Amino acid sequence: MLQNLLDEIPEDRLRALSAELRSRTGLPELDAVDGLLMRLLLDDYRDAVRRFRAAARITEEKLRALSADVREAQRMTQRELDRLPPPG
Repeated sequence: MLQNLLDEIPEDRLRALSAELRSRTGLPELDAVDGLLMRLLLDDYRDAVRRFRAAARITEEKLRALSADVREAQRMTQRELDRLPPPG
């Protein structure tokens, strides 16, 4: 799921729209094409940010679960160590 979220970010499209908009910055006036390019780029950026946030949430949940597993393993290990007779 995480990889799918990241794979769905249209990197090539973001680059192409950015490049097209950059190429038009020297024009004397903005026109409807500039407005459309900006709108498309902003929409794509918004969607990409949503996907990054979702990916970050999923990663955070996985890390929390792993952290809990590690803590439980540490407790179990300590209990087993406590049962051992002292060295010597």
